[in-house]
Amino acid sequence: EEEVLDGVLALGMAYNWMKDGMCLACFHKAKQGFIRLLGPNHAKTFEASYAVASQILSREEEFAEKVRLFELAQEILPDEQVTYYLANDIGSACLHKGMYEDAQYHYVLALQGRLRVLGPDHKDTLMSLTNLGIVHKMMKDYVGAIKFYERSLEGKERTLGKTHPSTLTTMMNMATTYSEGLKMHRHAELLYCKALDGHERALGKDNEETKKCAMGLAILYYQELKDKQMTKNVVKEYPHLLNEGRLGECLREFIEDEK
Repeated sequence: EEEVLDGVLALGMAYNWMKDGMCLACFHKAKQGFIRLLGPNHAKTFEASYAVASQILSREEEFAEKVRLFELAQEILPDEQVTYYLANDIGSACLHKGMYEDAQYHYVLALQGRLRVLGPDHKDTLMSLTNLGIVHKMMKDYVGAIKFYERSLEGKERTLGKTHPSTLTTMMNMATTYSEGLKMHRHAELLYCKALDGHERALGKDNEETKKCAMGLAILYYQELKDKQMTKNVVKEYPHLLNEGRLGECLREFIEDEK
């Protein structure tokens, strides 16, 4: 019966991925079955309960339920992944609310647990490092943000590869932190160029993420480095930038100005 319930939970995950409302019925069935078969404090019961909580329409009710589950899981399931999924979700909810210190606290708990349970190179551990970089940036601790991003980038390059989309996203996060936060624009330039090369090789020049990276590099050259030739070079490769509303107008004026 346990294998059947595992299948029901997995089916719910598949329905959820397809945005199908049938997922909630599967999650409830799995939760009730695991409670009956394994008890309310088993890890699989918590996994199903976590899945049910994630479907609550009210953000405040979802948040409250995940806090309740996490407080229980901390005590009875300190070595299970679900405990740190809950910690991470609570951190993300706090970040969305602008509660940065609470977000940092829960992201740290998630990182500590994942390092112990999953190891330093697991994708969830690396995600926790990225999340801590994000919250430190929001708190204007740009040096701290870079430290977490660097740890995340090192792990992602080693385990996922240098052109994996997640690796490239972390590079761009670092680039914006160097440029907007630390005003170290040459460091930002190197990272943007590296990220753009990776995007082009992995995703192609027409991919939206590649175009977003090109835009970031063009803005850096135009606004911060005041480098007309390099701005022209980026626009030549990505002419759609000239059609980006007010930004496009500013880029056109900048590269066509003869002064």
